[in-house]
Amino acid sequence: MTTTVRETLTLDSFKGFRVLAGQSGLDRAVSTTTFIEAPDSWKWIRGGEFVLTLGYAFQEESQLFDLVHKLIDHGASCIGIKTERFLKRIPENVLELAEQHSFPVIDIPISVPFAEIIHPVQSLVINDQARLLKYSERVRHAFFALSVKAAEIEEIIQTLWEFIHLDLIFLEASTGKKYLTSDSSHLLAVLDDKPLKDVLAEYPHEDVTLNGRLMGYLIFDTEPEKLGEHWAEIPLNQAKGALLLYFQRLEAKKQVESRYRNEFVQDLISRNIRMEQEAWNRAKVFNWSLEGPQRVVVVDIDNYKSTLTSSISRGQGASAVENIKSRIYSIARSLLGHLDGGKYPYAEMSDSIVFIFPGGTRGRDAFYPKLLDALDSMMKAIREETGFTVTVGIGEPRDSVFDCSESYREACQGLELLRASCGGNKIAPWEEMGVFKLLSSISGTPESEQFVARWLGPLPASGRQGEQNLLETLKTLQQCGFNLKEASPLLAIHYNTLKYRWKKICDVLNIDPANSNDLLNVSLALKLHQLRDGSLMKD
Repeated sequence: MTTTVRETLTLDSFKGFRVLAGQSGLDRAVSTTTFIEAPDSWKWIRGGEFVLTLGYAFQEESQLFDLVHKLIDHGASCIGIKTERFLKRIPENVLELAEQHSFPVIDIPISVPFAEIIHPVQSLVINDQARLLKYSERVRHAFFALSVKAAEIEEIIQTLWEFIHLDLIFLEASTGKKYLTSDSSHLLAVLDDKPLKDVLAEYPHEDVTLNGRLMGYLIFDTEPEKLGEHWAEIPLNQAKGALLLYFQRLEAKKQVESRYRNEFVQDLISRNIRMEQEAWNRAKVFNWSLEGPQRVVVVDIDNYKSTLTSSISRGQGASAVENIKSRIYSIARSLLGHLDGGKYPYAEMSDSIVFIFPGGTRGRDAFYPKLLDALDSMMKAIREETGFTVTVGIGEPRDSVFDCSESYREACQGLELLRASCGGNKIAPWEEMGVFKLLSSISGTPESEQFVARWLGPLPASGRQGEQNLLETLKTLQQCGFNLKEASPLLAIHYNTLKYRWKKICDVLNIDPANSNDLLNVSLALKLHQLRDGSLMKD
């Protein structure tokens, strides 16, 4: 659909024309014809011209060389010269220049009037433009029809293939799903064998972006130049437009569903649902099962608000941080949303995502260990992919989903307690915090510091080089109820050695091992010390 120099040479009026140089440039596009008979006429060249000249103003070798050089620089398609009129011959350096740049130099017989060149070429150009316009309209109507009927991705890329007949695949960025055409086998094999970045470096592709977010790639198995030709460029642009409309519809649908889902879960955790039937009806919309005991898990992004505020204050805007939050939520949903084959309620908050999972009696809840493993994998993935960390609060299970507000309160309180003591990036199961729930209210106060100093004394500093760490020994003893026989294997030392250490600890702390009050005070001091140094979930 583009007139080329080669096509013009097949016209009946072009018989006897000879290509003197630049044979490899015969596929250059021709958009118009023009005369050049003045030395500076090249200044009006805009690109795509079939240049005609008698050569009168360029009889000097340097003049013709300079003209051809200027025409090449300004994008002319070729030059036709009646060499017999004035030049008689084309200098070798001019022919070499033309050959080097694939710029056709054509010898026009002196007997052929320029009018018999201009009119056929212009007719050919106009006819091609008309055909291109008809082709463009056909392409536009085809993709418009797809958009009207809300076509899926498969139909959009198949329609694109029917126009360009190039091996192509659409790769969706968020899911990694590959959409194939009837001729995509080679590209599919390449994508399966190579990392995506290598494929994108090797094969021409078009990014499909919506509001600055990458939605996917159109990847082609062809030369990059072909995608720039009208027969490919027009349907490609129309296909990208149809894909953008598809993703806009998808985003709008997701936003509606997200708002409805978030409101429902927030109503559950805030006890804002008065009638059970309302909850069951709303749960059916998402195919959620809310029967039986339920527990709440809160995944909270560490330092999110401060990072967002800092980004805005530096003039970087909020979009980059918001995109990271979206990625964190995506990781959490993918690893937790369908854990163990289920489908669980979740709601996205300002800087946290809340899940409701089935719960059970501690020690007999088969789902709970799977949840902990999934949370551990999620935290690692979030840190590796985004550089952010999250703190996770786990509330105790409740007999009914309508009592989840208490489990939610515990999850929030647990993660804040943990974050305050150790900076976050940990899991805080409320049911495993025990006495820490009470001690957290006094941790860090002068009174608590005095209490720790009184009952632990110099032990925190007693693990000097070459000495045993008496504090760690005391922690293990406390975990074992101060039973030396039980603690000895855990410390991997002989009973008599532990007996000696225990006596040394009692002497340092000035406590009586037979006095239950002394042991209670030491235990409480250890818990307060763990709260202070962020190790409360390590024992």
